[in-house]
Amino acid sequence: MKRLNFLIFGICLMGSTADAAQNYLIGDDRRVYEQKTGWYATLRAEMNLLSWTNSYYSDWVGYGGSDDYSYEPVLGGSLTVGKTFSYFWRGEVEAGYTGNFMDKDSGVEFNFSTPYLLFNALHDFNNDFYLGASLGVAFPTTSWDWDAFISGPRQKTSISPMGGLILGFSHRLDYRFILDLRYRLAGFYGTKHTRDFEAGTPPDYLDLKQYYFQSDIGLVLDNQFSVGLRYEF
Repeated sequence: MKRLNFLIFGICLMGSTADAAQNYLIGDDRRVYEQKTGWYATLRAEMNLLSWTNSYYSDWVGYGGSDDYSYEPVLGGSLTVGKTFSYFWRGEVEAGYTGNFMDKDSGVEFNFSTPYLLFNALHDFNNDFYLGASLGVAFPTTSWDWDAFISGPRQKTSISPMGGLILGFSHRLDYRFILDLRYRLAGFYGTKHTRDFEAGTPPDYLDLKQYYFQSDIGLVLDNQFSVGLRYEF
């Protein structure tokens, strides 16, 4: 009788183990899930709040100064390819674009945009939050337009190191898709852009001469808020 009870207990245990394995492999819609590779891709929409100072230099009399820009909103986006290691660590390569900022005053138009390429190292926590850091390069690009400009490149692109700190939250939507909310504080350096223009000479401003104009953008801080959709392969 004891042997019969032991046999029945063994059969029930095997059945419950099989059910647990089946529940792990089969989703709510009863489709069998294939094993994932650890690779994933994320498409993001970004709101970038940019802060920097434009410093101006010229050999024309009375021209110079600076403009301070604080938390200027621009819309951008990025595409990320990454891989999960050891359950809680992730590495990513991210290609993005901060969007274009435009300012126009007294017939002078200024545009500022920044493509970037970053490597992200991330650590996932059990509560769905994650922390990380970014390191890579930015390609800040400025353009200056004015009817008085006569020479010099209209557009200038520089290369700058770029780094940042990340705080994020992941919410799983189903077996493949994850909603990814992220904040990143990043920094990089802007461009030094020079053009030549014609202007009159004081006091009557009738005698036109050529002068140079230079804008110099120092450190740019990017408070970046983004929402992404991550797909796991």
